Amino acid sequence: MLRSLSIACFLLVWSISAIASIRDAELEDYLDKVASPLFQASNIEDGGITVTNNLDWNAFVIAGQTVYIHAGLIIDAEGPDMLRGVVAHEIGHITAGHVARRKTFENQTSYLGIAGALLGALGGAVGGGDALGAGLSTGLGLQQSITMAFSRVHESAADQYAIDLLSKTETSPHGLINFLKKLDQRSGRAQQQMAPYLSTHPLTQDRLTLLQRQSAKYLNKKDLEDLQQQHDRVVAKLTGFLSEPSAVLRRFSHKEGLQASMARAIAYYRLGQKENSKQELDKIRDGYLSQNPHDGFLWDFLGELHVRIGFNELGCAQMNKAHSFEPQSAMIAFGLAKCGLMNYQLTPSEAIILLNQFERSLSNLGEYWIQLARGYEQLQQRGKAEAATAELLLRQGRRDDAAWFATRALQSLPPQDPWHKRALDIKKILNK
Repeated sequence: MLRSLSIACFLLVWSISAIASIRDAELEDYLDKVASPLFQASNIEDGGITVTNNLDWNAFVIAGQTVYIHAGLIIDAEGPDMLRGVVAHEIGHITAGHVARRKTFENQTSYLGIAGALLGALGGAVGGGDALGAGLSTGLGLQQSITMAFSRVHESAADQYAIDLLSKTETSPHGLINFLKKLDQRSGRAQQQMAPYLSTHPLTQDRLTLLQRQSAKYLNKKDLEDLQQQHDRVVAKLTGFLSEPSAVLRRFSHKEGLQASMARAIAYYRLGQKENSKQELDKIRDGYLSQNPHDGFLWDFLGELHVRIGFNELGCAQMNKAHSFEPQSAMIAFGLAKCGLMNYQLTPSEAIILLNQFERSLSNLGEYWIQLARGYEQLQQRGKAEAATAELLLRQGRRDDAAWFATRALQSLPPQDPWHKRALDIKKILNK
């Protein structure tokens, strides 16, 4: 299922994996600049970053070659170097296959927990409840301790890989070191009281010592100012959309500049204060954009917010301008296509062409298939609309509904139509 935060581009998506992720044109461009050199240097061709809407401070890998980063970590990061360090660490887990190894290891050591439970049950039958508790504690506790030690080995290996990878790409490990310092501060007393063998990660002070000893060469290398500015803009968007609007306004109440205006514009929109939001957008247009008229991502931001607050014609014109400056951005194209389906800037036929052009990048969005079906319905091409709906339902796991729509599509589509083949493929998948 998909829940849209936007008529345009900033989307909060519930994917098939049930992880709520965020899609935004500038966010994806920024993360691509940060992470692509790391994936390339690691010979990972289809690596990617997914940002979740969680405000906690975390990053992780589950399986495959995707790094998941909580929005809260990006918001609190001081700049791109910190994110780069975190991504490098997570890529270390990917290249070493730590997720698969951990699953195998846990399966192999599960007998410790089972044996403890059996021992406890036997003791309980012979000697009473105390023996039962002792058996469970011994078995499960031993399994937990061994698993945590196994995790610490993986974390240390990922740290080492991150340092080597940052050196290979000639980028500073300063951000990774600062990340661990922040982690150490957040851990505070709880970690000071924690025995090393009870932590799934090495104690951060130990990790800091190791990293600082090995990372001198590029330590003071700085990021380009443009990338830092893009980081600040991404933080403004995430803060504006995910934090409490009143808290956002308090945080930026006495601040000036582009980041503050972006955050306030979003917060006012979320509070229903459309005129105040419009005033902030006008500041951005008359200030920063007047001096940087080719900034496609900022035109996209203005277009999105203007549509949200009801200025559809103005907003869609700005999204069209954004597309002209960033023609390869799938999310900007998606926003413009939706404008076309509302009869702004593009015709429905042109909107369909644009949607099909970016299918590869947008196909994991439920709303992509909804808009595609809507467009075909507007063009009175019902068979294609039904096939697109079947595709959406298949991806959502609604097999019976998908079969019904695929069958309907096959009844009206000619065999030579590519959508006929897609509907046929859906039926084959469902019949397996």
